[in-house]
Amino acid sequence: MKKLFLGVAVVFAALIGAILIVPSFIDWNDYKPEIAAQAKKATGRALTIEGDIRIAILPTPALVVHKVHFANVKGATDADMARFESVEVRMAVKPLLMGKVQFETIKLIEPVISLEVLPDGSKNWDIQLQENA
Repeated sequence: MKKLFLGVAVVFAALIGAILIVPSFIDWNDYKPEIAAQAKKATGRALTIEGDIRIAILPTPALVVHKVHFANVKGATDADMARFESVEVRMAVKPLLMGKVQFETIKLIEPVISLEVLPDGSKNWDIQLQENA
């Protein structure tokens, strides 16, 4: 019985270790084109990530993306509606374990947001999300 318990404990420890270590070996930057494509599909606007993407597990699950640009509508003064030196998103652990995403904090580092009413009366922040995105 003691050997069975020890075996289960070793397997459990290895699984936990893998969950904590494996994300650090993945190059999340490889996913930039897919992220940009999904953003474009959902919003109709280009999302550009010039910097690195990093995911951390400890102390809380977090996503950090550097040098992010979100395109403006045609006819707007600035090319970007929003740009950030970095975006840091931290998620709550308990809901994540139940398969739900709940944000604890969202930090926008050095945000530059250009809100504008165009000559035709439309607003550049009026984004129509696509249903099938």
